[in-house]
Amino acid sequence: MTQPSSLKSYPAIRVFLLLSLLFAPFISQAKTPPEKSMIRDIAFHDINNKRHHLSEYRGKWLFINFWAGYCPICKKEIPTLIRFQQHNRNKVTVLGINYGGETRQKIIAAMKRHHFNYSIVPDQTSISGYFNDVVGTPTTIIISPQGRVVAKAVGRQSYQELLAYLGSQQTDVRKRIWDMDDSSN
Repeated sequence: MTQPSSLKSYPAIRVFLLLSLLFAPFISQAKTPPEKSMIRDIAFHDINNKRHHLSEYRGKWLFINFWAGYCPICKKEIPTLIRFQQHNRNKVTVLGINYGGETRQKIIAAMKRHHFNYSIVPDQTSISGYFNDVVGTPTTIIISPQGRVVAKAVGRQSYQELLAYLGSQQTDVRKRIWDMDDSSN
């Protein structure tokens, strides 16, 4: 008869648990800035390695969409974001942050496949570190033309939900979780 396994049998696990407990207080607890707070002027590079700052987008609504090429929900949301950007280009900027850790070549292939009409940015610690409570894709951070965080929407957004942010900063569609049955697209 075999004895049940214990932590004594797995020294690597014990070491990992011990180190986790020791370093837990030093792990960043940063989260998306609270609603109505001003965002910092973060510098980042787009897919063509051109340097940008979040302050460049002031004066328009900024929708920062964290997506991944392997995410089926993201793939369904992309046409909605494309249409939203196209129909509202005078007052909206959509910025797609690839949050899937894909290579530059895979991101470019996805851009060609989906015909993005908005800027795509490979994930960078300057952005993902600032919005580090993004736990899944798609997640969209909505920022007012004045540079204030309005909301964080988790899951696939419909065109009407995106449009609602432009009409009112107080809307019931905030922080919606994973609605995959959206027939409005």
